[in-house]
Amino acid sequence: MGSGEVSGGSSGRGDTYGGYRLRLVEQLRAQGIRDLAVLRAFASTPRHLFVPEAVRHRAYEDVALPIGDGQTISQPFTQARYLVALRLTGKETRHSMVLAWLLDRDMHKLGTHAQGNLGF
Repeated sequence: MGSGEVSGGSSGRGDTYGGYRLRLVEQLRAQGIRDLAVLRAFASTPRHLFVPEAVRHRAYEDVALPIGDGQTISQPFTQARYLVALRLTGKETRHSMVLAWLLDRDMHKLGTHAQGNLGF
């Protein structure tokens, strides 16, 4: 992969969402997100596992989606802007990563929903 390329990644065997992730990445890029680390993170994150099955067909749309208990997963563009603003380098300490995680309430709320889907 070249320095400016973003791959669709894979969340495991039978992943049929890679093309949808790449389409979302291209949309984020068109909206002004230029940070390759952020775009690569979106390309490899299985967002469909963070939403209920009833809305999985919409997982890679650039919209907020319900995740239960009156909560939503944020719009991908909003999440991308947060990540760009945090200026993460990938070399952060665990402490820094935990602080970044705590800054985003959606990630905390998503953790509860995703536990069953991601196996942690």
